[in-house]
Amino acid sequence: MRPDMKKSLIVILFLWMMVVYLPGRGHAFHFPLRGQSRPAIDTAVFQIPDIPVDFDILGVPESWAQKYPQELLKLSFFLKSKSKPASLLSWTEASQENNRALVYLGETFPKDSLLGNQRFVPFASQGRWVYLKASGDTTQKVHYFFQSGGSFQAGDFAKEMGLATIGESYSQEEYDYQWKKSYPLSELDFPKLSLSANNSPFNKTLPTYLTKGFFKDWKVNLHFTVSNEESTEAYLNFLVNNNLIRTFQVKKEGAYHVEFSIPPMPLSVGSYLTLELVNGNGNSSLSSVIVDLDVEKSQISPSFRNEFPMTFSSFPKNMEGKPLKILIDYELPPAELEALADLILLINQRPDQAYPFYFPELIRVEPTGKLPEIEANFILITRSPQAYLPLVKNQSKLKYTEQGRDFQSDELDKFFQYHSREGLSSMELLALESHRILFIANDPKESQSMKEAVDGLEDEIISNTGNILLADAKHYYFFDIRLKEPTQVGAEKQAQFEQFWKKSRIYITILLMLGLVFLLRYIYFKSQHAKKSIEDARN
Repeated sequence: MRPDMKKSLIVILFLWMMVVYLPGRGHAFHFPLRGQSRPAIDTAVFQIPDIPVDFDILGVPESWAQKYPQELLKLSFFLKSKSKPASLLSWTEASQENNRALVYLGETFPKDSLLGNQRFVPFASQGRWVYLKASGDTTQKVHYFFQSGGSFQAGDFAKEMGLATIGESYSQEEYDYQWKKSYPLSELDFPKLSLSANNSPFNKTLPTYLTKGFFKDWKVNLHFTVSNEESTEAYLNFLVNNNLIRTFQVKKEGAYHVEFSIPPMPLSVGSYLTLELVNGNGNSSLSSVIVDLDVEKSQISPSFRNEFPMTFSSFPKNMEGKPLKILIDYELPPAELEALADLILLINQRPDQAYPFYFPELIRVEPTGKLPEIEANFILITRSPQAYLPLVKNQSKLKYTEQGRDFQSDELDKFFQYHSREGLSSMELLALESHRILFIANDPKESQSMKEAVDGLEDEIISNTGNILLADAKHYYFFDIRLKEPTQVGAEKQAQFEQFWKKSRIYITILLMLGLVFLLRYIYFKSQHAKKSIEDARN
């Protein structure tokens, strides 16, 4: 056999063994190399390693904010389902993060100019996805994934990464936020509770959805079993926000069933329930007393007044009754899309687990200062709030100008002296015509401030009420100026009064003098008449 035929036979035999003995273990793919006008083709067989799931940041191209806004929203939902949630950033923002586990997404093989001159080499492939890692990255903290064809689909990527697909089936109908008649304590995330001297008191924060209205009353139904072998004098206390509501003696062993009502009281986000076991005799021990709470049978039955003002303490309950639409008049960067995803998740914290996932329709509009003529409530996100001044000026406590926001009010003046150079996001709840609107104005100088503002909406602090929320990249602030008149408005009214007085003071003075003369004449005649009546009576 000739040498060249022998070499050919060896190559054919090797390829046949690869096909027969390694089925499904490797995939041959062609990767264009960087920096060549006619890219060379490199063919290799790769083992599929474990896909990195413990990454901190997912970076996407800036252009995807325009191309795939809906998909990036879904992607944000998926990232929040991870055991360790990850942030969604643009390539530029992600490249500035040091010592963080990064995953970049794209649609083409990466070039030096895209990702901070990092050199990527392919190391795995699966389906339409090709996985690459940074050359020289010994800790494998930086990866790059790109599709070998087709438009980006967040669901495909989530399945490849093993992420939960939140929002795959969703509703865009009328937004509903109705409470159930009663809630077992187990549905309020109460654990199986065995109360003793070692774990008393027990505190449990109320779910946010139970704090979005004004209570008329609140019926409580408790089922518990007492173990007290030594008949120690002990009491079970039930408290709301550290206010004692009821106390029950648990000296006798056995099963207890008690019903009572909580009187009307303010319950805001962060309100909590407390169950505590206390000693009725200071000299004895509670070591023999155990109270087992049945969290399945025990329940609360809230009843609310039909009052839901346009304040953040009632959001999103005050947005129900119509479909919710999201209006945007610019391309939201990935950081703001992530914040919008947080806001949508907040909207889905509703009082009934049977509600489908609510995914408002995303509508791109022009900043003309007009709302779409549709029956809906809106979340309006803009970087040009001055365009909407004719629409919101009679409702908004903030004045928007070409130079930005004009915070002329008694409460905000001093605050903004210290924040004049920072990029801020503002949120207001407005009732305009037949619509209810969450009006969000962002600053192009800072894309992280909107996320901080949304964090403020869902933070569990009782004092977080009001109708204005302001945030920079690190902090958020609430203001309630419903009963306060902006300084500029007060100054305008004073100027108008002074102008009126200057023109009319002579006439007003004459009228007052005439009125005084008539009053004195009236008093004089009445006194004369009374004097005559007295004299006649004497005679």
